[in-house]
Amino acid sequence: MKYIFLVFILFILAACGGDEQESPSIILGEPLIATQGIVMPNIVGIIGDDYPIPRRVAMQMLEGLGFAANIIDEGMLTIQDAALLVAEHNPQGRQIDVTEENAGTYISYALWVELFMEWAGDSLELIDLIPFERTETELITNRGTFQIKSINLTTFFDHEIRVALANREILAVLGVTNLSPTIENALIVNTDAFGVTLFIGGTLRNYTFAQGIAAIQSSGVATVTVQGREVVEFTTAETIVSGRIERLQNHAIELYGHGRLPLCPNFAVYSLPAAQKNPRDLIVGEDMADFFIIDGRVGGAIITREITPTNIRVVLNTSGFTGLVHDSVTVTSTGNFIVRGGDRTEVFPAGHVFTVSAEENADMWGGLRLYISPVNPEYRLEISSITRNWAGSMSPDYRGSLEISPHNGGGFVIVNELCLEEYLFAVIPSEMPTAHGLEAAKVQAITARSFAMFQFYQNEFRAFGAHVDDSVISQVYNNIPETDISIQAVDATRGQVLSMGGELVTANYFSTSSGVTANFGEVWATGRTFPSDTPTHLRSVLQFDINDFNPGDLTQERYAADFFRRVDIPAYDRNFGWFRWSVRLTVEELSATINQSLQTRQNANPAMMQHLNALGAPTNERIATIGRLTDLEIIQRGQGGNIMEMIFTGTESTMRVRTEFNIRTFLNPGATHVYRHDGSRINNLTLLPSAFFTMEKEKDTNGALAAVIIFGGGNGHGVGMSQNGVRALVDRGLNYQEIIGHYYPGVEIINLQDVNQQ
Repeated sequence: MKYIFLVFILFILAACGGDEQESPSIILGEPLIATQGIVMPNIVGIIGDDYPIPRRVAMQMLEGLGFAANIIDEGMLTIQDAALLVAEHNPQGRQIDVTEENAGTYISYALWVELFMEWAGDSLELIDLIPFERTETELITNRGTFQIKSINLTTFFDHEIRVALANREILAVLGVTNLSPTIENALIVNTDAFGVTLFIGGTLRNYTFAQGIAAIQSSGVATVTVQGREVVEFTTAETIVSGRIERLQNHAIELYGHGRLPLCPNFAVYSLPAAQKNPRDLIVGEDMADFFIIDGRVGGAIITREITPTNIRVVLNTSGFTGLVHDSVTVTSTGNFIVRGGDRTEVFPAGHVFTVSAEENADMWGGLRLYISPVNPEYRLEISSITRNWAGSMSPDYRGSLEISPHNGGGFVIVNELCLEEYLFAVIPSEMPTAHGLEAAKVQAITARSFAMFQFYQNEFRAFGAHVDDSVISQVYNNIPETDISIQAVDATRGQVLSMGGELVTANYFSTSSGVTANFGEVWATGRTFPSDTPTHLRSVLQFDINDFNPGDLTQERYAADFFRRVDIPAYDRNFGWFRWSVRLTVEELSATINQSLQTRQNANPAMMQHLNALGAPTNERIATIGRLTDLEIIQRGQGGNIMEMIFTGTESTMRVRTEFNIRTFLNPGATHVYRHDGSRINNLTLLPSAFFTMEKEKDTNGALAAVIIFGGGNGHGVGMSQNGVRALVDRGLNYQEIIGHYYPGVEIINLQDVNQQ
């Protein structure tokens, strides 16, 4: 093997042989054991593997995984420093034997990285990339832009290297994998007789043609192989296609008229003149881009056409909102309706029952999907295979059209496409009681329209061919049919959305306030970052006049404990049942729900679910159970008093749990009754009503935890607008513009056509 020795502040893990023992120690000078599960094939070169590592770099690596390093940040990392860090963060793994002779010796980068990767485990991602350009804090590559701190990669520009990263931050460089890499699906900016300018990863790169490469006059997307700054191979698209995007999945795209097309692994999206875009910017239901096929797969897309949102596509859940895949679909209509699929079109009369099932027509009439639409837009399509909360157990009917497509794992997906404004007709009553009145419904119309448009551009349901779903994951649609009030509210606010500086903003809302809303960033994480940033319009706001009552600093336990027990606070939501509530959960109930939720939440949100070792330090170890709950503790509250972090201690393990959804899942009351302050009681909840609460612990005769009484306020995540609070503000005489200004400080109400498109 040819090795490249380059002495910089760059190093690589060198895996050497050795005998593996249970909890082995590493003694200076002994051969190292290769980190289990780390596959390192095709490494061309190793880089300064015996060079020492600055303490500052080691600390940055730890901080990249959310760990604290209790060492000074000057000088080089010593054997003693490393031994203390390993013992703290990976006590069950290999340890370092420290002696008087080696304590002050600098540890090599190779050994440090190997130990670091061993305890980091699944938290690290190993990828190959080609670096092109370095800023002070970022590295621009063919795989996008990554955060980077004290690593200089200038020498490796236009080579392929392997790196270890977490949360898009490069924490270690492992080596060179290819000296003549292939840059896939780059945007051609310019070509001439001597070379080409490519836009890739967010930067422009100029390459000359090597001898033997003929001048190529081309535009669009190309795949090139380079050696240094020379192009040695150049491949352009053989076919360019376009059409309405019907579905965008990880490995394929469906275009109307072209069917299902496979994507290249490094599928890239651009806009002109030269800007990197994200696949999510390819909005389903729109014909907005040209697609370039290279070697039989779609290598890239160039967005060339602006879109004006008029329709929205909603993927429909099964009965009970249990999933998006239907075993079968049964459709009828109030008038004649058309079914199209493949080369076949058929018109059915009103009342005809059309069924899609594996037994009857799983071939979908020879096409990828069926299109069902009423002959007259005044007619409705009824889906009798779905039940919703409609009076008299009626099946829900839908405006617009339906698309039914087979799901890869069996069953069918239903997408309802309709006018955005008509979609809101059936969102408002499903989200807010229209008994709250027209002015309240106007508030809900604007927030729902803004939220829908934000979701439209987020394109989260693109794999299903939709912009949103019809559940609380997006916003509830058609669970309750449209009403005269909802139609009037939409018509009165037609096209109005929330904006800051001309940019569309999301308008989060929830059921009932506890008397104060929460900061956005103290409820939801951004990647591994928590608390995250809070937009100014989604900051914590008191829901009462401060002159009437001062709650104190709700981040402090003594003030929060008093606040969430009181029902006499002059808050806007005080007359609604969920304003205050309580529930008593036994240790047996809590242990059961925590252990039942543990695996699911660790899989879904691992960065916010950390196992604590015997020293109380967070680890990345996945655990199956905490055993019997012995204690639970509130660690951090947000500005609104909402709980951000708790520690749950059990007989077998201890968990540090962050974010309100994880906490509410752990404390799910299930079948246990929750008592509301209006005297009513509710059970069979799937989450604790909110994270705005305080606790009272009950002990048994031996002093062990026996039960917990939770005193809480509000219902929902607590960010943005309280729907019941809106009703109270209407009763105080505020109009819809004033109410929106209260819940979303600093926003403007503008017309959708005036929004700066994302």
